[in-house]
Order: sequence, then C-alpha cells, then structure tokens
Amino acid sequence: MDEQGQPHPKQPIPRFWLTLAILLLFCAVLKLPTLTAPHDEPDEQIYWQLANRLLTVGQYNLQGTEILKRLSPPIYDNPVFCHPPLFAALLIPFVHWQARHLAVLVSWLGHFLCIMAVAVMGRRMARPGQCQLIFWLPVLGMALDPFLTFLSGKLWIDSLLAGLCAASIAFFFCARYSERRALYLLTGSLLFGLAGLAKLPALALAPVVVLLILTPEVKTPSAWRDLVLGCLPALILVLPWFIYFHHTYGVFLPGWTRPDEWTMQRYPMVRTAVERSPFYYIGNMAAVEPVSILCLVAYIFNGSLWKRMDSALPGLWFLVVFTALSWVGLRGQGFQMRFLAPLFPSIYLMLYALPGDWRNGRGVLPVIILLCLIYAGLNGAFYLVMPQYDEISPVFTVWGQANL
Repeated sequence: MDEQGQPHPKQPIPRFWLTLAILLLFCAVLKLPTLTAPHDEPDEQIYWQLANRLLTVGQYNLQGTEILKRLSPPIYDNPVFCHPPLFAALLIPFVHWQARHLAVLVSWLGHFLCIMAVAVMGRRMARPGQCQLIFWLPVLGMALDPFLTFLSGKLWIDSLLAGLCAASIAFFFCARYSERRALYLLTGSLLFGLAGLAKLPALALAPVVVLLILTPEVKTPSAWRDLVLGCLPALILVLPWFIYFHHTYGVFLPGWTRPDEWTMQRYPMVRTAVERSPFYYIGNMAAVEPVSILCLVAYIFNGSLWKRMDSALPGLWFLVVFTALSWVGLRGQGFQMRFLAPLFPSIYLMLYALPGDWRNGRGVLPVIILLCLIYAGLNGAFYLVMPQYDEISPVFTVWGQANL
C-alpha cells in the first residue's frame, strides 16, 4: 500500500503467473533426485505405515506393525497416533499403487505452496517502481530455500505444514485488500484448518490470523462476521480431531510424545536434539540461510517496519512461530530445524519490506542478497543428492565431518 492507502500498481496478470509457473517448474526440476531416494528414515516409515493402516484396516495407529518393534512403546503403541491424520491420508493413494518413490510429491506440494504464497503476498507488498528482477528475488529465494528443499525431499509432515500455513496466511492477507473479502476469508480459514489437521503447531499462528482479519484495508460490514468467516471453517475442520482424541485419551494434547530414555539410547540424534538450546535455531539459520539474519537485524533496528501491517506481518509471523516452537523445544521435544518449517516463508516476505535503494536494484545490497540466496541454494542442493542426512547443517561442516 502507498502512503494514501491505495494498492500499489501490480504486474500484468499473465506475465506474473507465467513467471511464477517458470519458477515452480525450476523448483520441481531441482527436486527430481528425491524421486529415487529410499525414504527409509524412521519417521518416513511411520507415516507410510499409518497410511497403510488407514487403507487396509481403517485404523490410525501403528499397532501390530513391524516398525513398532523399533519404537518406544509408550510413545507409539497407542490406539490413536499423536498427530492429526491429514498427511497420512494424503499418502493413501501412493500406498494403494505401491508408489512409495512418488509419495514425496505430497512434500513437494508444500514447497510449491510456499513459493506461490510469497509471490502473491509480495505482489501486494512490492513498492511502486520496484525493479522486476528485484521483485522476483525473494520468490527465487523461496524456491531455493535450503530448509524447504531439504524437507520436501522427505516423507515428513513439515513441508506440507509450511505450505498450508503460508497459503492460509496469503489468503487472509489478500482479504485485507479485496472486495471479495468473504471468499478470501473462507478459503484462508479452510486452509488454516487443513494446516491444523496436518500438525497442531500450525495453530500457533492463530494470533496472526486474527490480527489479519481485524485489520482490513477495505470497508467491511462487521468485524464479527469477518471473525466467523475466518475462524469457523477452521474450527469445524479441527474440532472433530480434538473431540476424538479427548474421547480416546481424556486429554486434548498428547503429553507422551517427548523423546524418552528408550528412544534417546537407540537414536543418538534424538538425544542431541533434546540437549540443544533455542540458540541452535538462530545459529543454524545464520550458517545455512544467512539472509534470514540480515532480515532479522533490519526488523530489530528499524522500528518503522512495525508501523504498517503489510511490513509488520512477516516479523510477527516469524516471532510467533519461533517463540512457540522454542517453548515446545524447551519442554523436552528437542530442537530440529524441521520444526521451524512454518516460519521460513516469512523470511522472504521480509525482503519486500527492507528499506533503501535495493528495491530499484541500486547499491550493493541486492548483490549481497543474491549471493546469500545462491549460497543457501547450494546448501539445499547438497541434500537433494545426499538424502541419508536427517538434519540440515551447512555443507562445509558436513563435508568437514565426512572427511575426518
């Protein structure tokens, strides 16, 4: 929005979608090596078995499966699995056709949704006269994002979770400016409910959702009507899971999912994750994706970025997710970069709000950002061809450890 509150001029629609389609195709081509990955990491096997159980016996648990012998009974030998069933349900067609190597397309979808969300929101956040190459730089960064590149090569929930969260926020964001506000609110709410059915940490973004609903840039008949449109569909989707879970266990949230001693003795990586601190998140982001630190520094030292909703949103998004998942980690769940998946799109949206001449392609900042994105992309590309790693670290540290 400009200073008068009017929408910024946007690119011609056909050119915008054509460029976005090219970036999505580029991202898909980069992911082709993941189609031949074995997908035999324990969590990947768990989700595959859950999908198989849903298909064959209609039960959402691991009871009676071979993999249960390699898992902690208190955590996994239960009548209902701890996470909601959306991800496992989406794997069912691949289980039916025995196409395990293609099931990773569900994770690809999450990354694609993140790219589209950044592009659509960036189109609204872009400043008048912004250089087109600079406009597409954050979208390219999202396409090359090392964490989503890594996560979308696994049969894990996290990539899909990030995509559904980003798509939901994008619809709520666009609802602030659109005359078709009701349609955007309903769609955003449905996507937010699906994100909750993928993994409950998605619900940590609820305060951001409510804030977006209550700060429209267009006239609205009623704030209460908007809240109903923006919240009720999500509630209708998520509430049955909580009711069913509470009926089964007597609690709304599983308190038994924290790694126990049985798990940590058999899986040293889990013990390492539990023993980390929240500083691990910041340190690893700085080393793998340095543009994130550049953006965070800008938001810390430039108070003007917090005065308008369109520029404050990425910072709030990042802060809410980071705080919530750091708290979960401190309570014993551990710290793995995959847990932060819902916040990565916010980093690239921050780039649209950065002040200075970089928006017109002048100065050294665009070059620095481009180099950071290339470096991050190389970190992600390494894991496309080395799928045996279950945590993402800077390539130079992994390479150094491999040569010791």
